[in-house]
Amino acid sequence: SEEWRDFAAAAGEVLALFDTELHAMLTNIMVNGPSGAATMASGQPLSRPRKTVWDFAATSDAVQASGEEVGPLVLPLVQRLFGGVLASFEATCYALDLLFNHGFDVLPHLCAAYLICLKSTLITALSSASSTTALERTLNLTVGTVTKEAFRRGVEVHIMPRVRARREAERAKRPPSA
Repeated sequence: SEEWRDFAAAAGEVLALFDTELHAMLTNIMVNGPSGAATMASGQPLSRPRKTVWDFAATSDAVQASGEEVGPLVLPLVQRLFGGVLASFEATCYALDLLFNHGFDVLPHLCAAYLICLKSTLITALSSASSTTALERTLNLTVGTVTKEAFRRGVEVHIMPRVRARREAERAKRPPSA
């Protein structure tokens, strides 16, 4: 749908804005990566994940055909609103508090922040030549590893300054109340 394409594009733009290296690697894997064996950049096979959240084969044709490479990466986060993906219930509540306090237009930013929190794991395990299967397996291995503190740091460093600036600009445009 057009809404999903716009959302995926926004998430991709935010990720590219705050981490061009990670965005380039993930986009390259999604566009050019074969769907071969799930091996790490070192060639070692990846272990089996505890929980399957990412499943690119089951991702709807609409998401795959949206033309937004980041779409399949953020779809599980949107579907679950981070529930069962972050390390704790408190971390999920933090994400939901941000959504309720700042509006759902902050959701692409939160998705990008989540991926940025995984950067060191993704860079270590994958290369731009990795398969989409390896990316999927690596993402599934990271389920439950992003703590509230790590997610909060990622949001505060990468996302909230921009959100706060946008809110201030909106307030400045409003006429003073009587």
